[in-house]
Amino acid sequence: MTAFDRNRYARLPYRPALLALMAVVLLVTSQWLIALGDNGQRGESIVIEVGGTPLTVEVADTPELVTRGLKYRDSLGWHEGMLFMFPEPKIQSFWMKDTRIDLDIGFFDSHGRLLNIAHMKAFDARTLHRSVKPAKYALEVNHGWFARNRISAGASLSIPEVLEAGVPSSK
Repeated sequence: MTAFDRNRYARLPYRPALLALMAVVLLVTSQWLIALGDNGQRGESIVIEVGGTPLTVEVADTPELVTRGLKYRDSLGWHEGMLFMFPEPKIQSFWMKDTRIDLDIGFFDSHGRLLNIAHMKAFDARTLHRSVKPAKYALEVNHGWFARNRISAGASLSIPEVLEAGVPSSK
């Protein structure tokens, strides 16, 4: 390419518009990835039942998904939540660092029985919400979901057997 050709292409009228469009696309994409948190991955979605009430949940069954949880989310559908699945029952602890919406969390034992429910405030990075006994599952939902559906301690959690069999072992 000659110097004449480079100058001719540099003066085309659409070049500034194309650069501006590329900058906007890059900005929007980066903001979208930031809003999703970390690398934008989300867990598999399934339908479970809690006390006979159906709920669509994302499954957090890897250390990365458990750590991210519902951080950076601006909303959560009323009949949606996140189910945390752990390899072994133990006392579980959760906090609300970088979580933008008020949530309730229910802790379930290895038999799927609801142990306790905790109410969690958005952005509260100081309070740890714990299971009262060893829990194998934790379920985060919108604040008030358990009360509205009249679900309390002792209610049962039903998840697909195929998913339950797939929980990784810590051994």
